Amino acid sequence: MKTASLMTKDSDIDVVLGDFTFDGDPRAEAYGSLKYLYTDLTDIRKYYIRLGFHLQEFKMHEYYKDFGYLTLEEFCDVNLGLDKGAVSRCINVYLQFNASHDVKVSAGCKSIGCAMDLSERWKDYSYTQLCEMLPLSDEDRKKITPDMTVKQIREYKKSLRKLEKSMEEAFDFLDGLIKKGKDDPVASTQLEKKEEKKLFDMKKYDSSRGIVRQNIVRNCDALDDNVVFNVFDRNGKLMYGNTVCDLIYKNGHDYFFRLNQCYGEDGKVMGKT
Repeated sequence: MKTASLMTKDSDIDVVLGDFTFDGDPRAEAYGSLKYLYTDLTDIRKYYIRLGFHLQEFKMHEYYKDFGYLTLEEFCDVNLGLDKGAVSRCINVYLQFNASHDVKVSAGCKSIGCAMDLSERWKDYSYTQLCEMLPLSDEDRKKITPDMTVKQIREYKKSLRKLEKSMEEAFDFLDGLIKKGKDDPVASTQLEKKEEKKLFDMKKYDSSRGIVRQNIVRNCDALDDNVVFNVFDRNGKLMYGNTVCDLIYKNGHDYFFRLNQCYGEDGKVMGKT
């Protein structure tokens, strides 16, 4: 692996130039940033947050172009031995887990942690654990503990994906039902009929006679089911009590009840309807 320190002369740094040369020599800042990258790589397990910081800096200032490359990933693949995925993970771990997210307040002063350090919140987690946690929301990350293995974290993420898929399928199913109701006149009409009540029609009742009038009473929906009422005379004597019926119509002081039992021609109870 290529090595360099901050004391290494720019001319002594072993760097492979790319095919896209630019006018002039690489900037001193580009060489300085590259020295930091080489230093960080000497112990990536210890300096991965710092490496992510310097990779992001190298990308932001486009220092890779000074050495003849069109992208950061191409430069890192040739000169640092880091493929595209490794570069992306390292930068994103830095962005999401560095100490600049830590805000401390003491003696009325507010301070923010150093971006090149790992956040206190994640100090007990390894780099590989943090890489697995990258796609998780902050709320889901709270379920990950430092003692969990990478395999356990992956299983947890898999369970979240299954739950998300189940919810999506449920919403798709409901959307399908709604769409079907809108597109299918028959289904839509059936739904409307099912929701609408067939109320007692006083005009039809007054203009009808015999079995037609009886059917109007029998087939209408109740305004209130299983109403219990009692009738007393003026002296307070119970004349008709604990009668269970349906209230089918009311208008001012007029109330129409439908008993939950039938009477024959002789006036005797025939049984419940």
